[in-house]
Amino acid sequence: MLVKNYRNVMSDFLICYELGNWDNCKELVNDDIVLESTLAGTHRGIEEIKSALQLPKEHNISNMVITNLIHREADGHDIVWCYMHHMTGVYQGRQLFPLIYGGKLYFDICNNRITNIKFELGYEYGNTWAMNGIWKFYEETKNTHLISADALRLGGETRGLRDLVNRFFWSVDHMDRALFQKLCSRDVEIIKSGIDSSIYKKDGVFDVDRYLRFEKDFYEQNLYSIHIVDESDIDPFHKKITCWHLSPGRPGTKHYGANTIYMQFYDEIIDVEFHRDKDGWKIGKVIFTAKSNQAEYSPKFLML
Repeated sequence: MLVKNYRNVMSDFLICYELGNWDNCKELVNDDIVLESTLAGTHRGIEEIKSALQLPKEHNISNMVITNLIHREADGHDIVWCYMHHMTGVYQGRQLFPLIYGGKLYFDICNNRITNIKFELGYEYGNTWAMNGIWKFYEETKNTHLISADALRLGGETRGLRDLVNRFFWSVDHMDRALFQKLCSRDVEIIKSGIDSSIYKKDGVFDVDRYLRFEKDFYEQNLYSIHIVDESDIDPFHKKITCWHLSPGRPGTKHYGANTIYMQFYDEIIDVEFHRDKDGWKIGKVIFTAKSNQAEYSPKFLML
């Protein structure tokens, strides 16, 4: 028998939801599981949750991707933060009528059973009428916050550079100054294509608050979802990770069609450079290069 870990449990549950097939779901959840969602409300027990998450029966196409996964263990529980993007809809006569939405997702898993799920909607596009009056969308819920990531600021232990990268983008998305400063060197450089970096400097020195405000003003509904594609050693004290910035809800990419149902769209290449000091690995430079790219994946469910 396959021994499940938290990734298996998450994946199996989300596939049940995505496909609307809940037959194998009871073995994945506690009897008193709680869902808290800005989109679908609060529900207890799998039967209530199934009803709240049920998609229209006409929906016959789906594409879901999970990114920026951060995992912690606490008192025997697996705690997971990540971003979810979901395209669902009707595909008929070579035409696609999609509903696209995404947001922050949180799982609390104990003994391979889910005890709590939280979801905060970050954006939606397309055929929202399909769930009109059933779900609450972004403008109605954008000031409601269910997910705390205070634990991501705690502890200095090394969890790997990929974890550090995912926490960095969380700090950018959520204007988390304390987390940003914990992860980056004091003289961190942020270089973005076509942007004069002086706009987030004060008296010629990088200013964290100005940079975080710049990103939020530029992408109000941004979820800085990234796909790590390469990790390399520069020398024993310097490393680099290269990411693609996923853009499932950006103008120009939100219009999925018959030929792009399983495409993932990207609009930036991001190089994150690290250096090691007495306190461990720190981010010293992040270079954002505007470049469109797309890749096709065959699975309906993808965890990057």
